[in-house]
Amino acid sequence: MIPSVLIIIRRGEDPAKCTVRPLRGTPGLDFLPYPLRHKPDLSLHLLLAPDALPLTPADAGRPLLLLDASWRHAATMRKAVEPIEARSIPPGWQTAYPR
Repeated sequence: MIPSVLIIIRRGEDPAKCTVRPLRGTPGLDFLPYPLRHKPDLSLHLLLAPDALPLTPADAGRPLLLLDASWRHAATMRKAVEPIEARSIPPGWQTAYPR
């Protein structure tokens, strides 16, 4: 079964600054360490990215992919999972860590 949300976490990030680690064990969330040993099948996933078009109702049911790392490493991680469709958080929504 494909998880609702797949989170790839970069090894070496400061655990004290990691906002997703407390979510481990939450149903529907799956975690993988980066660098990836083997790239999983991401053909159904949507990468959550700030530079993409917003999520729409048509995207419902598609699993999300989140990359968890500092901005310094985000571009390299993104290249490791491409090609992949990307979407952003729709206007009007606020994240727990707003930018």
